[in-house]
Amino acid sequence: MRVEAVPTTVSFTTEREKHESITNARHDRQPMVRPGQVLNRSGRSCTTPSGSAPPFLMTTETHSERLWQFATGLYAQAGMSDACLALQDIARADVCVLLYALDADVRGYALNDCQLAQADQHVQALREIVVLPLRRLRRQLKSGFERLSPEATAPVRAQVQLAELAAERLLLNCLQSFDEALADREPRRVGTDRTVASVLALYAPGAMPDASIQVAVIERALKKHLVSYTQGDKP
Repeated sequence: MRVEAVPTTVSFTTEREKHESITNARHDRQPMVRPGQVLNRSGRSCTTPSGSAPPFLMTTETHSERLWQFATGLYAQAGMSDACLALQDIARADVCVLLYALDADVRGYALNDCQLAQADQHVQALREIVVLPLRRLRRQLKSGFERLSPEATAPVRAQVQLAELAAERLLLNCLQSFDEALADREPRRVGTDRTVASVLALYAPGAMPDASIQVAVIERALKKHLVSYTQGDKP
């Protein structure tokens, strides 16, 4: 069974905009590392995938976008967007990285701490240079700009929102390319609770906030979403 196409207006940042002051500023708390070096949540150095290309070069027009389809389908499940944005509030987690980690676990190749840190590093520049500025601009335009009313800025905001969605799509494609470049992976699953805990630990080191409510919502959403794959493509 094919997964139904998700409308292109779905965005990981369009709901619960009362949280507009929140930004993904984890780099302010990140330890200094050498170029090409990645640290896991315990501060140990991880080895990056050999021969991997820069993130902006790791997508093509013929890319399958399997991760994008999985992520948008899962995100559209009831309660999923609120759960993801709550985790963003709790730990300033990158929702796209969270969705990628959930996808990897569902496929039976759960990411270890080093791989998760590498994935975050892989898309950090794209997130901070492209995605976050577009998100901030869209939120600023919501209440108008300078002497312009929200109604006057609405057409521009709509275009910025489309650009933000395209950037999130590119980021997920980069994560899929990163995943495909990983070598010597042993099949394993750790479950939704441990996957979420690992993501929170990556973005909020030293703190372990209670995310039990969000984990329960995500588990229910995953079960409903995966029904789509039982007779067709696997996630």
